[in-house]
Amino acid sequence: KRNTMLIVAVVAVVAILLIASMAVLYWPKDGGDDGSETIGSQGGVLSITSGELDGLRIEVPSGASEDPVDIDVTSEEVDDLPGLPEVGSIASRLITISTDGSDTWNAFKMFDRPLTVTLPYDEDLVDNEEAVRFYVYDPVNDHFEPTGFLDQNKVDNTITFEAATFSKFVAVEV
Repeated sequence: KRNTMLIVAVVAVVAILLIASMAVLYWPKDGGDDGSETIGSQGGVLSITSGELDGLRIEVPSGASEDPVDIDVTSEEVDDLPGLPEVGSIASRLITISTDGSDTWNAFKMFDRPLTVTLPYDEDLVDNEEAVRFYVYDPVNDHFEPTGFLDQNKVDNTITFEAATFSKFVAVEV
């Protein structure tokens, strides 16, 4: 009976250690800065509500794609990026939004209807919030160009614009 209890205790300790090590390996980095969602033809929303990308929201309207599309968001801290405007300073993490879908989708990676995209900027990196705008990376021309602009929420430190395709995004105070 004593050996049985010892075996149960050892198994319990090993299970706890295994679970703890798995949590360390697979816990989201930087407070859950990554996000992903599969969106079908009915549309949907990908939203991040914690960490460095708190406030990120991608709204996909119904009919934006005939096929389901996987949307993945990652980010990284950057100090300098080639291809940015000569004037201005970086005011956010580099946010990479990538998509994957059917062979038909992957041929062009373009939505049929514009998506509403809200991305956060870092208020600690900004002197004048009125001067903050997001830029998107154009891989064909190897530089960043301004996104459109719909709205700025100075309380949540976000900027909203429309997009039909994705790439790398960064906020710049110009």
